[in-house]
Amino acid sequence: MESFNPLNPSLVPSGDDTAELLQQQVAVQRQLLKMVKECGIAFYRPHYFQDLYHTCPLKRRGLFAGNRLGKSEGNAAETVAWMLGERVWYKTPFDVLQVLHEKGANRRNVVARHHNGSPEHPLVRQGIPPWPTKQVIVCTNWDKVDEIWTNQSLDRPGKLWKLLPQGFGRGSRNHEGVISEVYGANGSLVKFVSVDAFRRNALIAESSDWDRVSFDEPGPEELWKGLARGLVDRHGQGDFTLTSLQEMWIYDYFYGEEAADKENRESWRAQIYDNPFLSDIAIKDFSDDLTEDERTCRLEGLPLELSGLVYKEFRRDQHVLKTLPPGWHDWHLPAHDCILYARADVHAVTPNAVLFCAVDKSEIPVICHEIWRSCSADELADEIAAYVAMTGCFLSNIRMDPSGWIQDMSTRAASIATTFAAKGLYCGKASKDFTNGVLKTREAFKRNRLFFVPTVRQTLRELSRYAYNPKTGKPYDKDDHMMENLRRLCIDRLAFFDPDRAAGYKIEDQEIPFPDLSLTF
Repeated sequence: MESFNPLNPSLVPSGDDTAELLQQQVAVQRQLLKMVKECGIAFYRPHYFQDLYHTCPLKRRGLFAGNRLGKSEGNAAETVAWMLGERVWYKTPFDVLQVLHEKGANRRNVVARHHNGSPEHPLVRQGIPPWPTKQVIVCTNWDKVDEIWTNQSLDRPGKLWKLLPQGFGRGSRNHEGVISEVYGANGSLVKFVSVDAFRRNALIAESSDWDRVSFDEPGPEELWKGLARGLVDRHGQGDFTLTSLQEMWIYDYFYGEEAADKENRESWRAQIYDNPFLSDIAIKDFSDDLTEDERTCRLEGLPLELSGLVYKEFRRDQHVLKTLPPGWHDWHLPAHDCILYARADVHAVTPNAVLFCAVDKSEIPVICHEIWRSCSADELADEIAAYVAMTGCFLSNIRMDPSGWIQDMSTRAASIATTFAAKGLYCGKASKDFTNGVLKTREAFKRNRLFFVPTVRQTLRELSRYAYNPKTGKPYDKDDHMMENLRRLCIDRLAFFDPDRAAGYKIEDQEIPFPDLSLTF
């Protein structure tokens, strides 16, 4: 028998008990609403990406997502937790929901994990200082602060008032009449900073110390650096929960070349489709009002500047190796029986770019090493030869950009290809078929037939920034040298073979115990 549900008329019981049951249900609903109003944070239940953010112990966290994922809600919950000194919601058991989908289609909710709550669970206080904390939240302007965070209207209260226990917080208004500071009953403080105000007066970011700095919306790098200085004394937390409409430095802070060396940073990129509490029809209605570039940013969480990415199929969490393949000695040292392939994009002024790929019996290419430096052709050839010798692998071929065969007539110097040949590196000319190379590379990403070691930082940096120029319809002609090499690798068949047999070396005679003499020649 189905349980009574007043929202479903077909299940309303008949008879004299109907009115009494309805009254009981209304009383329960009123009690629940009262409890939520009195302490909303206790009823907060993070979904998969919010849970990843809350549970990460690192000092720099980034959640880049499309609109309506729940970034600000997760940020507000974390802010309130730091005010209270504990993540109240992790005291009780609940299921963390995740959405499985295929590029936004066929969405279905699953349980990502079950949280076994208890008052002493480690996540309740992980990373939160034991003293009353000082936090600063960065928003675009005071209107956004009021609308999203601190509005005290009864019909649309700000997120802080929805989550804080009733009577715990007290607001202080600024010259704009907006509540810009919230004081907790335990002495904690949340201060809001407006990007617009910072642009008028950069000194507002200086001369204070903080336990936590959070960017809820993009802001200038100078603002972050000013506020981050206040984190030093307290070894504070830096969080970024936003849609990357602008300020590309924030994205680079987590995904750029230098970020690979930083062990204190973790980030996630989510899509609007990853919110289990949104319906398909609501997402579609929102999507229909956006341009193609806006969909990439507002739905998929990619920075607007990168909305025209050439390789949107590339996913760092999917295509960058996390463990060494069997037989490998280090990230740049493949197993000795792998076959190496190399592509070189050489220049007179900008750094030379060389990309190496290792292929084993699976014939799945792994980009295993890169050379990115300004040097002479002699030095470059020596470095390539030294790397190949260090791996102990067989170098199947090395192909170079056709410009490497051009001789400088003013100096009578030999071409780069000639210099390489003198060092024993005989190069072939790399393909200039851009379209086919891009298609082959995309296909490799789609089929999971191309992987990278995490130490090829210049290559990974270019992958995350390699985008089409909307004016020309071609990729921007900058930061693309490893991308030239990558597609020139993918356009060729990168095969595994036995180099001894391929070279025609003598194969040792083998005894045939039962020879077949029936063959005629």
